[in-house]
Amino acid sequence: MSIISVIGVVILLFLLYSVVVIVKDEIERYATKRQENKIWKQYWKKVDYYRNLITAHFCEGLAPVKINSKYGYINDNYDVVIQPQFDKAYSFYDGMAIVTKGNKEAVIDKTGKVIFITFGKIRYSEGVAVVSSGTKFGYIDINAEYVILPKYDGAMDFNEGVAAVKLGEKWGFINKRGEIIINPQYDDAMNFHDGYAAVKLGNKWGYINKVGQIVIGFNYDGYGVFEDGYVRCYNMINKKINK
Repeated sequence: MSIISVIGVVILLFLLYSVVVIVKDEIERYATKRQENKIWKQYWKKVDYYRNLITAHFCEGLAPVKINSKYGYINDNYDVVIQPQFDKAYSFYDGMAIVTKGNKEAVIDKTGKVIFITFGKIRYSEGVAVVSSGTKFGYIDINAEYVILPKYDGAMDFNEGVAAVKLGEKWGFINKRGEIIINPQYDDAMNFHDGYAAVKLGNKWGYINKVGQIVIGFNYDGYGVFEDGYVRCYNMINKKINK
């Protein structure tokens, strides 16, 4: 075979290879385009499905949706990231969202994990709210950050800078720094009003002041709230404390 013939064969093979490469690239490009179209069709199908189920605006990349009477969350790709399981759900702020199940309200993170369960509805008093984590109670501020870590077996709202808390089986009182100001020693306790709080020993109620002094003995079957120095007990006897 002459040199010219060899060169001709090489050129032919090169052209054939080039054609194969071009065809292969076109096939791959077509397949990619087809896959992209399929992905976009699926995406817009999801958008069309969820757009009428979204119950609030997207915040921090997530939005609550209502599906078959339950609420969950989708991301901005319209994928369900937290399965519908809540009776109510609200938008995320600072990585947290409020959800409800039955009569319980909780705060979840973006994975759906419960950060803490609130003590009933989230209700702020003097800038803080009682929440529970597991079986323990603590307090959060308006930014949903703990100001007093969950360590109590029961807790009430703050009033007059003081809150009744339960440790074990007994109730006492703390200040807003979480410091115990009246040691847990009572079988039940109510918040302070007008400088006095109803506390219970056994099956009788009495009243103490903010340093823990007994101002009305444990002689009553029920309790009332002090107002302007007066309190009405269950036996309907009025008592007055001179301040």
